[in-house]
Amino acid sequence: MRKERGRKRGFTLVEMMAVVVIIGILAGIVGIYVVSRIAKARETRIKTDMKSIEDAITHFQMDKGRYPETLDELVKEKILQEMPRDPWGNPYAYERTDDTEPPYTITCYGADGQPGGEGDNKDYTNHELLHGSGEEETGMGGP
Repeated sequence: MRKERGRKRGFTLVEMMAVVVIIGILAGIVGIYVVSRIAKARETRIKTDMKSIEDAITHFQMDKGRYPETLDELVKEKILQEMPRDPWGNPYAYERTDDTEPPYTITCYGADGQPGGEGDNKDYTNHELLHGSGEEETGMGGP
């Protein structure tokens, strides 16, 4: 009868590396999913804020017969308790326009708070998020 030595069985380096690679792949997949969900949640929050601001502007316009010059007027007139801030803590920009419907633009300038940008710095407007402007296609093909 052969006597076994007191050798302990453990994981080999190859087995450990395989486990590390699998964990890395899973972490990457989960990370991508979480980041995309966070971006979608931010966009939903911006859209909700802009809808609330638009509703307050409509209320103001119906009461006063004019559109507000600044968003602060909505708080001063007690239509909003406080002005919402974007997901990064920046104020929403407001500009009166004559060539759009509605005749004003509410803008979120993204994480950097500056016009232009991509990713987290992307700008959003009420026309894009609530009214579909900027994403419309004519449907006509060109040469």
